Amino acid sequence: MKSLKDNSIVKWVYAYVDLLLKALPILFLFMLFPFFLTLRIDAKRFDFFNLFNVTTNQASHPLTWAITVAAFNIIFFIFLYLILKRLVVFIKNVFDEKPFEEANGKNLKFVGVMVIVLAVLSHIAAIVSVQSPKVADLSWGTEMLISLMGFLSIAVSPYLFSGLLLIVIGEVILHGVRMKQEIDLTV
Repeated sequence: MKSLKDNSIVKWVYAYVDLLLKALPILFLFMLFPFFLTLRIDAKRFDFFNLFNVTTNQASHPLTWAITVAAFNIIFFIFLYLILKRLVVFIKNVFDEKPFEEANGKNLKFVGVMVIVLAVLSHIAAIVSVQSPKVADLSWGTEMLISLMGFLSIAVSPYLFSGLLLIVIGEVILHGVRMKQEIDLTV
């Protein structure tokens, strides 16, 4: 049987995730570089992940809007870094022929929760950035229904499904570890 160290898929995924983890801080600095050159506060410059519809008119409070956009994107960078760090540990354990360890289950569950949080934050950012049409024909109830549908759209997000799947796989690994410990104790 071919070992996991010889598996090309594990090698490629590990190399990709590890490279992305190492390059992420540099990418973050390169994305901030244009801001430091011009020192202009512009929401478009801070929206690295295209979370917001920054083409909407946010002229009433441009500094507040730019700070909000920057805060969401910095949180995304931090969460993405944490996800990649945990994935590197997980894949390294798999590469080292230790796929069924308690740390792996915990890492996958953590990554799943973080993916769900990122999905929710991206939906909140999209809802915040969309300006509802101010048409006199729309009643208060219709505007509330449109907002509610925006919040409920998270239920069909593929990122939500991916996060839930990662949590379940992490729980399966933890259950397998507990079963192995029970077997080891009975023998």
